[in-house]
Amino acid sequence: MRAAEVRYDPAFSHDGSHPEPEQRFALTLTAGTRLGPYEIASLIGAGGMGEVYRARDTRLDRIVAIKVLPAAHASDVEFRERFEREARSISALSHAHICTLYDVGAATPEGGTGGAVPATDTPVVVSYLVMEHLDGDTLAARLGRGALPLGEALRVACEIASALDAAHRQGIVHRDLKPGNVMLTRAGAKLLDFGLAKVGPARDALSGSAAPTVMGPLTARGTILGTFQYMAPEQIEGGEADARTDIFAFGTMLFEMLTGRKAFEGKTQASLLGAILRDEVPPISQTQPVATPLLDHVVRTCLAKDPDDRFQTAHDLLLQLRWIAASGSAAGVPTPVAARRRLRERRAWVAFGVVTALWLVTLAWAARSLLEQPAPHQVQFAVETPGAALTSPVSLSPDGRFLVFSAPGASGALELWLRRLATAEVELLAGTEGALWAFWAPDSRSIAFDAGRRLRRAEVAGGMPQTVTNLPADLTGGTWSDDGVIVFSARGTLYRVAATGGEPRELLRPDQTGHDGYYFPFFLPDGHRFLFAARGSGSTVNGIYAGSIDAAPPALVVGADSMPVYAAPGFLLYTREGALLAQPFDARTLELAGEPVQIAEQVSAVTNGRLAVTASANGLIAYRSGVPPEADLVWFDREGKLVRTSGEPRRYISVRLSPDGRLIAALEVDANTRLRSIWTIDRPTNIMSRLTEDEDLGDVVWSPDSREVAFWSRRSGRTHIHRQAVGSSGDAVLYESPVDQTWPDDWSADGRFFLFHRAGQLFSLVLGSDDAAQPIGQSPPLVDQARFSPDGRWVAYGSNRSGAWEVYVAPFPAFDNRRPISRGGGGQVNWRGDGRELFYLSPSGEMMSVLATPVRPGTDELEFQPPTRLFQSPIPRPAMNTDWYEVTRDGQEFVFIRQRGSGDGSAPLTVVVNWTARLNR
Repeated sequence: MRAAEVRYDPAFSHDGSHPEPEQRFALTLTAGTRLGPYEIASLIGAGGMGEVYRARDTRLDRIVAIKVLPAAHASDVEFRERFEREARSISALSHAHICTLYDVGAATPEGGTGGAVPATDTPVVVSYLVMEHLDGDTLAARLGRGALPLGEALRVACEIASALDAAHRQGIVHRDLKPGNVMLTRAGAKLLDFGLAKVGPARDALSGSAAPTVMGPLTARGTILGTFQYMAPEQIEGGEADARTDIFAFGTMLFEMLTGRKAFEGKTQASLLGAILRDEVPPISQTQPVATPLLDHVVRTCLAKDPDDRFQTAHDLLLQLRWIAASGSAAGVPTPVAARRRLRERRAWVAFGVVTALWLVTLAWAARSLLEQPAPHQVQFAVETPGAALTSPVSLSPDGRFLVFSAPGASGALELWLRRLATAEVELLAGTEGALWAFWAPDSRSIAFDAGRRLRRAEVAGGMPQTVTNLPADLTGGTWSDDGVIVFSARGTLYRVAATGGEPRELLRPDQTGHDGYYFPFFLPDGHRFLFAARGSGSTVNGIYAGSIDAAPPALVVGADSMPVYAAPGFLLYTREGALLAQPFDARTLELAGEPVQIAEQVSAVTNGRLAVTASANGLIAYRSGVPPEADLVWFDREGKLVRTSGEPRRYISVRLSPDGRLIAALEVDANTRLRSIWTIDRPTNIMSRLTEDEDLGDVVWSPDSREVAFWSRRSGRTHIHRQAVGSSGDAVLYESPVDQTWPDDWSADGRFFLFHRAGQLFSLVLGSDDAAQPIGQSPPLVDQARFSPDGRWVAYGSNRSGAWEVYVAPFPAFDNRRPISRGGGGQVNWRGDGRELFYLSPSGEMMSVLATPVRPGTDELEFQPPTRLFQSPIPRPAMNTDWYEVTRDGQEFVFIRQRGSGDGSAPLTVVVNWTARLNR
């Protein structure tokens, strides 16, 4: 019987050619054909690399889509490899916006009304993939009717970017992203067709399998794979494709969704390729008048000819799109209006009302006047930094026009926000996810910061941040000279590097003076010397020292447990016992004069002596005062219903529940001294007992028998880990750390192992032995809040190495084959008592659940299911490295710290103009 025929469908093309409309292909299967348990119903589409059929799974009685390798290519090794590569790629991905793979196999077709491939002496074996059947149109078909509305285009773009992010995190590059490979369904966009996908090293590392590994590039030099209309320049030139190649293709699709036009066009194939290599796309606003310049910026960044100038990850791109969508600036709202809308929303975080808004406008007008002309008297006003916690660093620009601070963004990761002092605008600095310790360039045009152990710089005028250098450890302060030299602290050692980039060079090591570490450098006006804080123990002096870029021996300036801030025209700002002091300081002789004068009381500390204090070069200072608000310990059930409260209201900043569920250990901060103490609350009787007196301590961990707690303390001048029995005032050192900044995480249920981290690296200590603490496997940097599983075989932890906090699980102690648990951000992970469920908080404060089931009965290997939402917690935007909650052993009740007031621990900054007038009182 003659085989059926179908016209070529370009949606299934991979070679970029443009066949004649009447070109036809002989089909491999017909209606009624059986492939194993699957019965073919009808053809969906066909092309050079595959045929897709609608079929019925006779075992489960469900409709599926089956993709088969055409008979013409069944014996072609290259085509078979591509087909198998697609199977491996899709099988590695589980995402709401990626077409799900159900099955893969090979079978001889049987039956059929029109006959299958012609009969031969040798039975034909057809390779096939079974995927979910999707009802809807391809994006290509939808674009045939014109551009998408802005809101719909952004929604689809976010869904595609989210799918790409999931694929790229598995080391899979699509390499043929185009509208024909995106299906629009009621459940949202679905990414299809990974036939040209490249499986890279990240996928191999994550899989831990013995899957075949592609040796060398999949794309040979000079070979073009993909569809011309959506190819990146490096693909056209036959170069190696990576995640940024998909981002270019995404940019062409986003342009087309917004404008209804192709990003690049040409009358011939040669002219099309030339346009991609040479031309820039026109502004979106030419066809979409309500589109903002920010959308233009996103598209142009995606379509940069040089991959280094594009978004470097789909995650960065996704965050930008989400922010645009959430801000309203892309939905026809002019930019200034959208900025005011965002500001109103953020003011709501700190309970702003209409009266406060009018008050701020008045103060902003006053501030503008004061910034434009010298003030004869000191004037001060409050500036809100919505979402920023009391401990968030802040930094004034040298020219006094801007204030930059850290606050959680949409993903829950800390990002940098810019506050213009002359207006009420608060702007997000794009691409700063995971940013810490921001400091300014002397011209006030750029900001440097640490993100994922990379020193990066962002321009105030806009654009994506650029990497200056890789950091040897987490940043603890930096400073930037007029000569373009950056001095920074990492793991307590001072380094220098050119602001234009390069390898960092060591300047000063703390062992040269017997200190534990050097932190928070601050350049003096000559651009050669700088101040820094030194911390020590024993006979060494905690103080502010002076160093120089030629690595001269440091000199003590003043004894103080504080970071230094130099303020023009010649003052040193530092703190003692929480009070902000100013003392005349000669930057040439490095000598102090007179007596220190108190400028403010109860200035907020950050960590390690870092203060929420900053100064400009033109006579402004800003500082944050205040303490965390009072909070209640509240209990919720799995449905999110309030069950009870425990203890009494106090300024709680963390909570841990004992393994036997009887005692709560809560960490409280004193409103006056800022020192902390540990309280225990007996759940049955609600009786509170003070376990420790006020001191510098934190991160409480329970012993497995619930009889003692461990915590870090600076009792000896360094953050050693101490242990103390409940009901006792005596303590002992559990671990004497050789360096500062050592933070406890967890104690194994069998009492053998203790987890802690320093400089973001996870360590394991074997208790009761003389063995030194050992780093755990290849644990990634920036690990926090690690938790043993009840059987001690797994460690769940949070990490923001990708720029956003996510939850992972890895086997202990090997720590290989880590597995992502959260989706869309998350942190503060806890296990259920039987190890079969994990809990974590999402960036918006939702309590999430992840079931952990054995792969096979009786085995220790676990399979982690997709996360599900339980309820909205009382913490709207939780900091991901704080113990905001705990869960009972049976997983039925949760105790939270519910702060009274704003709920995010934020407090306004005080900005003082002509601050030296206070010294003359």
